[in-house]
Amino acid sequence: MNTPTSCTSLWFLVLLFCFLLCFHVGTCVSITPQYTTLTVAGSMYMDTISDHYALSEYVPLSKPSAAVMNEKNELFVADTNHHVIRVLYPNSTSRVYAGLGTAGFNGDGMHALLTQFHTPIGLSLTPNGDLYVADSGNGRVRKISASTRIVTTLISNQELSTPVGVFAMTNGDVYVTDSTKGLVKHYNATTGIVSLVAGGGSASRNGALATNTKLVSPYGIHVMEMLLLSSILKLLQFFRQVKAQQQVSSIVQIQHSYLKSTQQHQA
Repeated sequence: MNTPTSCTSLWFLVLLFCFLLCFHVGTCVSITPQYTTLTVAGSMYMDTISDHYALSEYVPLSKPSAAVMNEKNELFVADTNHHVIRVLYPNSTSRVYAGLGTAGFNGDGMHALLTQFHTPIGLSLTPNGDLYVADSGNGRVRKISASTRIVTTLISNQELSTPVGVFAMTNGDVYVTDSTKGLVKHYNATTGIVSLVAGGGSASRNGALATNTKLVSPYGIHVMEMLLLSSILKLLQFFRQVKAQQQVSSIVQIQHSYLKSTQQHQA
């Protein structure tokens, strides 16, 4: 029969073993019985484009860059280097949702499975199921209608160079980061007008006007309540907030793979 003392001793030995293992192999082992890590999709043993896989864990992903889930628990994945978007279903099956598997641009107005994409990176879903894609290699933001699966371009390569992050609002407005030009832009779904939100300037101080701020390779973007934009700056290594009143504040600095919180202050 296990006594409290014997149980405590056993637990101590387990922790000691893990510590010695970490020290020996240089790997941190975390004991979290309430959580498990499962592979949802991706296989290092296969490298083909197929329309259907019986098990999503066999899907060969090449540099997956984004994943979004709808209310049906269907997971959409940007299979970037395969130039397709895949959908993983709750029953663990997978299908190609959009793209031909070869990089290029063959126009708009066609079914998603007949439309070419080039290095799709960012994805965003609206509540009605429409999927928005940062078609990075084509310099476009494109929309895949949930009802028809027809693809249309919302923001063309006349406005963007390398779109990476995309976020669609419930009203159809879209925010996108242009990594090459260092910009954040906004698409108005009502007017079709594309306007600059942040970037394009030279200022790097806190409190500067957003459109006077220098952004270096902005990556992901998320729109929060009261139009608070968060843009991950990949190379400048700053995580900034673009407030509704058009001011920029650095809130986290990333240095040598460590996150160090910094206090917000007024310029």
